[in-house]
Amino acid sequence: MATALLPTSASQPRVAACITGELRTFAMPFVHLNLLRTVRNWRADNYFVFNHHPGSGTLERDGRAVVRCVDNATALALFEPKGVESSFETDEGRGVAWVQLQQWHRCYEMADATATPYEIFVRLRPDYAIMQHPVELPSLEALRGAMIFRTAPKADFAFALAYDKVADFLAKGEQILNRDWGSCCIEFSELFHEPGVDCDDHGCICAASCHVLELHGGLMRSSDWIEDWGVSHRDRTPEEVAQSTCPAADVYALGWCADRRTRSGLPEANRTGGDRRCERIRRTLH
Repeated sequence: MATALLPTSASQPRVAACITGELRTFAMPFVHLNLLRTVRNWRADNYFVFNHHPGSGTLERDGRAVVRCVDNATALALFEPKGVESSFETDEGRGVAWVQLQQWHRCYEMADATATPYEIFVRLRPDYAIMQHPVELPSLEALRGAMIFRTAPKADFAFALAYDKVADFLAKGEQILNRDWGSCCIEFSELFHEPGVDCDDHGCICAASCHVLELHGGLMRSSDWIEDWGVSHRDRTPEEVAQSTCPAADVYALGWCADRRTRSGLPEANRTGGDRRCERIRRTLH
């Protein structure tokens, strides 16, 4: 759907960029430098809420495993964030969708506490490799006239809202999850269903005039694996390939560290020892 785009001028709206989720490959220069370029172009204030440890455990498809970079603090500092919050354990029994929503909620709270007159709220992922520049945001007028602008087929890549709609959006999300939403991920729930969108547990398809946020690229899973769910991305240049590396932490085999429930059947002594081991891992993943 064609919309007016955000003007790149001194009069452009104030943007709060909430970058939330597991950091994973964020420290790869190809990932965080392109993300940084994007938020700088929006003149956004940046807020981070993330989980130190890969809560999804061993993430692997077709024999390929996700990389987890060791050092994220250096990359994080480049964004000069207005707020940063990290968590270790997930909420017991609430699932991934609940963790996603709570991270968005906490990010919004940090932004709102500054009393900055933001007009646009954008949620981004720290492990998404953006492969287009500039990334144009919808105009404030377009955002006010729409329910939401989101990437397709997965709204989990990025979405944008008029800032004054965020509180109601998050409240609606809590209502949905309190009705025992059963999917792994909240982006497939009715929270992102607008007229013209056909959604199921595998993604959402624009069947009519839905509002799509164009963001070409994909999740940077490893140095040679970009997962895009059908969103077109170009081939990387040799320089970009060279930037798609980082010292990796071999912690995905210890994915149980992120979820105490998987240790509930262990003897107490083993459980306690496991907790100490996970705490050591957590302290090293900054």
